[in-house]
Amino acid sequence: KINGKDGESCIEFKIISRILSGFRTSVAIHLSARYPLETDRFHTTWGINYSQLERRFSSQATGLNGSLWIKDVFFTYMIVHRSLLKLSVLLKTLNIETGSQHADHHSKELMLALIDQLKIAPGTFRESVMFSDTQTSPKIMDTICTKFKNISRILDCVACDKCRLWGKAQVQGLATALKILFTPTNGVIQDKLSPAVKLNRMEIVSLFNVFSRFSNSLNYLNQWRKHMLLDAVAKSDL
Repeated sequence: KINGKDGESCIEFKIISRILSGFRTSVAIHLSARYPLETDRFHTTWGINYSQLERRFSSQATGLNGSLWIKDVFFTYMIVHRSLLKLSVLLKTLNIETGSQHADHHSKELMLALIDQLKIAPGTFRESVMFSDTQTSPKIMDTICTKFKNISRILDCVACDKCRLWGKAQVQGLATALKILFTPTNGVIQDKLSPAVKLNRMEIVSLFNVFSRFSNSLNYLNQWRKHMLLDAVAKSDL
């Protein structure tokens, strides 16, 4: 334990555990939501397999585990959401260079529109409250970064090229979110972005990528909720 006190659990491992649970659950949601519903010789129809979602996450199939896994998806989404808000000051001044002036302008407009949408519902996650100890905060950040680097190395062993690419991109996005949130200013985690945070192009791209993946996961869960409500109404009318 970083603080050396018996009986106190390491907060960094709790965070890592919940983020990895959210990551795994998000992947499972996408596998159920992009499912080959019908396949013939020339065409495959993809869509949400509600039976798969029920098997993976319903209380009947998983007990309390399903709801806990879904909560971890929301928790991880809030971390990424908060990191984008914290980075928004720099994103507004970011130069986008795609090789096309039209694409550059359009991409910047979309990014600014996204930031405005995020500000409408800023969320409740506050990193400065989570890590208020000036002595342990830098050590916690170092531990988290090391863990995610190790996870990325493990993903190098995945045989499927597409799976490895998606996995490493999302892990890098999550690591970038944590870097933004938990890099201290003068040893203290603050709600404002630390001047010490320096991001490269791939880190910014991976952050937007993982935000997209988790946003879609929540959208699929919302569609599943609506499906269950309609199903319940249909059964009550019988």
